[in-house]
Amino acid sequence: MNDNSWKILRTLIMSAGVVLFFQGVATACEINFEIIEQPQSNQADKNKQAVAADQEVIVGKIDQKTEKEPAKTDKKSKKIIYHAGDVFTSRVTVTLTHRVCPTAINKTKFKFKGLKVIGATKWQQLSTMVYTRKLKIEVIGTKSGKLLVNAVRTCDKEGGYGSMTLKSEPLSTANK
Repeated sequence: MNDNSWKILRTLIMSAGVVLFFQGVATACEINFEIIEQPQSNQADKNKQAVAADQEVIVGKIDQKTEKEPAKTDKKSKKIIYHAGDVFTSRVTVTLTHRVCPTAINKTKFKFKGLKVIGATKWQQLSTMVYTRKLKIEVIGTKSGKLLVNAVRTCDKEGGYGSMTLKSEPLSTANK
């Protein structure tokens, strides 16, 4: 083999190695939210709840502890409409999509709009690449009625992003 043949062979091997390397590029971590416990006022005794057929909400009894109406369900979107002061529990699950992440799980950052964390568990490892934790969240509310939780992971292997959007009764200027 002459020098030119070696150069061509070396170039082909290097090209094949680059193609194989880029086929295994990591994708972003998956971050999912799930509400696992609705506000206590929404779990009122079913015998005392009545469905108003001509209205767009399910009406429940007034929570005796806070003297406020329970969270309601919008019939059209099937979403719960929260009130300021409601407390619910959410589970966040992070699935790493690459084998070795240089960023620790506790480096996951959360941002809240119209919500406040009042309690949280430590991260639990469910399997090699799956972590979960529970967040106890209180509704503060917003003028627009849009509540938001964002989770962000930043690392050199794509990181990850997850979001949960909820509805609430809009805050009036009198509530400030």
